[in-house]
Amino acid sequence: MIHSLEVVHLAGHDAVTTIDGLSAILRERVIGGNHFEVAPDLTTYPLLTLMVSDDVAVLHYFASEHDAGSQSRGNLHGAPPAVSFRDPEGVVVTLPGAVAIDIVTAQRCVQEFAEHLTRPALVDWLEL
Repeated sequence: MIHSLEVVHLAGHDAVTTIDGLSAILRERVIGGNHFEVAPDLTTYPLLTLMVSDDVAVLHYFASEHDAGSQSRGNLHGAPPAVSFRDPEGVVVTLPGAVAIDIVTAQRCVQEFAEHLTRPALVDWLEL
């Protein structure tokens, strides 16, 4: 069972109350990628963001407004030197490949967040 969530993404925003609904949204792509902001319904924090480009992703977790947050540590063998993602304003953001994780792990992390509203334990994190 998941918490009631608000998911903002490149194509709009959705209220989500089921794991199937969340999974369907996380599969949506705009020009090969997407940027998701996931938070409890009616609040801003905690916040988990997921940037996706094809089968590569990066997560950011923010516990509160004044928290600098955490960024996922990469889990890809032979990761490229850099990965690029489109942010909600359409700007291309390039990050080191060392922070990229596979899309399956990223989606599981979002599901874990949806269940517990805490930083997912499935990946290691860099404190920002």
